[in-house]
Amino acid sequence: MSKETLYRKVGRKYIPMGEAEHYDYIIMPPQGFTLTHRKDGCTQWEYAVKPDNAGFVAAAMVARTAMEDAIRQAATYRPSAPIPYTKKQLKLIEKFKIEMGMLYPTWWEQTSAREIVRAGIDAIGGQA
Repeated sequence: MSKETLYRKVGRKYIPMGEAEHYDYIIMPPQGFTLTHRKDGCTQWEYAVKPDNAGFVAAAMVARTAMEDAIRQAATYRPSAPIPYTKKQLKLIEKFKIEMGMLYPTWWEQTSAREIVRAGIDAIGGQA
């Protein structure tokens, strides 16, 4: 791979500002089909897809995205006490997180692995 120097014009002069690499397609598989999935401004690709299993691969791409979203949502910290916080308490917790480097209070709990897996499985089944 060769690098090309990029320049920026400042006044009447051109000043080097960085380098760019030419993208070649060596990392892509040499044969097969490419499946593209676009959603909410994001694009996913699956390479070397065979026509006989393209439907399954497409369904798996959608399921994978749904699982990632469900697992991300299930894996957030939550208060262990069922009592709702007041606005003042929520402000104090937010201040605590900022001052402690985004750490949560120790009386909060994280979702268990079983609950995370359940969220992923429910996402596949369309129950999420």
